[in-house]
Amino acid sequence: MDTITEALTEGLNNAATQFISLALIIGGAYIIAYLLLSFIRVPKEIKNILSSIITAIAGYFAYIEIFLTV
Repeated sequence: MDTITEALTEGLNNAATQFISLALIIGGAYIIAYLLLSFIRVPKEIKNILSSIITAIAGYFAYIEIFLTV
């Protein structure tokens, strides 16, 4: 019974680590893009759109790297 519990715990810890790292990458990408565009003095509407696009791209590549690589 202990081997089943250990295997389940290891799997859940791995999944939680992957999810947390994905969330940090997505949040960090948005914040960095937003701040860089703020220093360039881009209007707020364009800044939000560009930051969202950059975040989507970073999230896609992070998802591919974290979840789909063996």
